[in-house]
Amino acid sequence: MKNNVIYNILIRKYPQEIVENLLENYFAALNEFRKENWKYFGNEVGQFIEDCERLIDFQLTNRYIPFSKKLPIFDSNILLKWENCSSSFDETYRLLIPRILFSMNCIRNKRGMIHKNHIVPNKMDAILLLNNMKWIIAELIRLNSNLSFDDTNDTINLVVEKEIDIIWEIDGKSRILRKSKSCKDQVLFFLYKYQKLSTENLFEYTEYSNKTRFNQIIKSLHKDRLLELSNGECTISPIGVDYVEKIVKNEAKKKYIN
Repeated sequence: MKNNVIYNILIRKYPQEIVENLLENYFAALNEFRKENWKYFGNEVGQFIEDCERLIDFQLTNRYIPFSKKLPIFDSNILLKWENCSSSFDETYRLLIPRILFSMNCIRNKRGMIHKNHIVPNKMDAILLLNNMKWIIAELIRLNSNLSFDDTNDTINLVVEKEIDIIWEIDGKSRILRKSKSCKDQVLFFLYKYQKLSTENLFEYTEYSNKTRFNQIIKSLHKDRLLELSNGECTISPIGVDYVEKIVKNEAKKKYIN
């Protein structure tokens, strides 16, 4: 975390526990988004919103409610309190971020991510929430950066960069969109998404050229307990799940590291 570009920018202005919690929940949300775990993504969004509430409070009042204490209900009274703070503070802090956070809180609470209702947590809502998170992080960078204009702009562009799905589904087939992925990683990524696939499907999806060598890779993954091979069917194991999630998590973080 100490080498994180965003961390180094924000820690100059805000308390360490706010910065660390904010970025931890941001990257965790990014991780869940990339895994398409919309419900768990919603949990991280909620934590992110509370981190931002504390950050805005500190920015505008120079104090905040400790993490050991529960925040009050996020309502219009809080929005009014922040709006009425000194106009010497940038409107991003007094108006824009608060209202974005309020709308994020409504979407998270009213669209099935937290409370069961007729709407199932979905990608459409997650994309909106993630883009709002990215905008907030980018604005905090813009307002607080001590980097050069070009370096600041490059960092902001990395944050707001569109998330690309790792697996592309087309005409009943699936393809990995990262050419750098080994056959082993491709197999585990497919199984992570679909849980269980036949070796024939996996051979087709990976487009591996040598069937004998491919079967050896599958047997090796079975031997290492990354998947279970039974009657031509492959099922990802908890170790395999952990392997894929570590890759996704590292990819989410590494583009922000100096």
